[in-house]
Amino acid sequence: MKKPPATALAISIEYRQFIEELKSRVSTARISAARAINREAVRL
Repeated sequence: MKKPPATALAISIEYRQFIEELKSRVSTARISAARAINREAVRL
């Protein structure tokens, strides 16, 4: 079995970091949206 080139590993690490950052941003946005919805519901 062939080993993947070193660049493939580097891309994989960078991709993993990108995905983790994206997940964090989505989570933060969801929490922010939920808070805004709750704030508006309290005003009703």
